[in-house]
Amino acid sequence: MPPSFGLSDKNRLDILEQFYFLMSRLKISYEEIRRMPLTYRKWFIDRVIKDLKVKEQIDPNYGVDTDTPLSSIYRNR
Repeated sequence: MPPSFGLSDKNRLDILEQFYFLMSRLKISYEEIRRMPLTYRKWFIDRVIKDLKVKEQIDPNYGVDTDTPLSSIYRNR
């Protein structure tokens, strides 16, 4: 039986995805993200997604050649 403390594998992967997203889109260092309060980290992610959606509405081809399609960043947001 796994220990009942700490993060599950899924939670760990979710956090790493957030870190990667912020590091790649905003060029924020790993240490800066680690020290950032959770509410700030979520705000930055939501804000970048909002900006990307606006850019996609203006230019439907925006993001076509990027590594990550906008629709797959956060499906539940």
